[in-house]
Amino acid sequence: MRLRHSRGGLLLLWLVAVVPGGSAKAGVELQPERPSLGHDATLVLDQAPTDSTRIPTGIGVSIWTTPDPRRFRVRPLRVGRVGVVLPAASDTLWWEVPRAIQEPDPSTLRGLHRVGDIEPSWWRQILGAALLLLALVLLLRRWLRRNAAPFEAPLPVVDPPHLTAQRRLRALRDRPWLGEGRFDEWYVEGSHILREYISGRYRVAALDWTSVELAQRLLDAGHASEEIARLRPLLEEADRVKFAAQRPTENQARVWVDDIEAFVESTAVDVVYSLPEALEAARRLNAGRLR
Repeated sequence: MRLRHSRGGLLLLWLVAVVPGGSAKAGVELQPERPSLGHDATLVLDQAPTDSTRIPTGIGVSIWTTPDPRRFRVRPLRVGRVGVVLPAASDTLWWEVPRAIQEPDPSTLRGLHRVGDIEPSWWRQILGAALLLLALVLLLRRWLRRNAAPFEAPLPVVDPPHLTAQRRLRALRDRPWLGEGRFDEWYVEGSHILREYISGRYRVAALDWTSVELAQRLLDAGHASEEIARLRPLLEEADRVKFAAQRPTENQARVWVDDIEAFVESTAVDVVYSLPEALEAARRLNAGRLR
């Protein structure tokens, strides 16, 4: 309802309309008439306030000005009786703010489930089972380490030096080096087989010495001079081919290998090794491979 001045008379008429839960004043309009809690409404005056003392104030209501000086934004702040004081009319506009429950937004609601209908979180159960299994494996491994019998490495099986030398001489005869004229390789391999046999048989570093030094060391160690006399020409023939560029015939090369095998057979003994000696012998005589 609006409060209007009668232009035809001096008497100011007030028209009061009673509305459910509140009242509206003449010359004032509230849109909507009863704003609920937290919702904005618009207060419209017939005339704009002439100064700041005539601006409406709220009782349990917040009021904000707008670009239109006759309009104000109103928001109730509590449940129950609230009002707007109208200084220009020396009156107050009252209304009741009900205890209304707002309807929920359907988009924010989720369906209800019974406890038995809620799907279990399988990935958590699987992760927990995996962690439990890992802990059991670690405990079992720790227990086995504490209670396991001490490990004893088996002794390596090492052939006596003469058996290793004979096997390698047979492999040398099967190579096509002589037919291809590769005498240097023939004599280098044969000399290496002979020196490794001497190292294992006589316990000397035959691979590290010259032929002259090797013969002298064997004599100094008290080995039979007859064996040294048979060994010396085998070493010297290999040195002439390897270092003096002497080219033997194919028959001479084969006879030289036969003489090495005869020397091995005549000097062979079954050597008994300690473990460190067995490992060293295995490394030298089997080219670093244990059988």
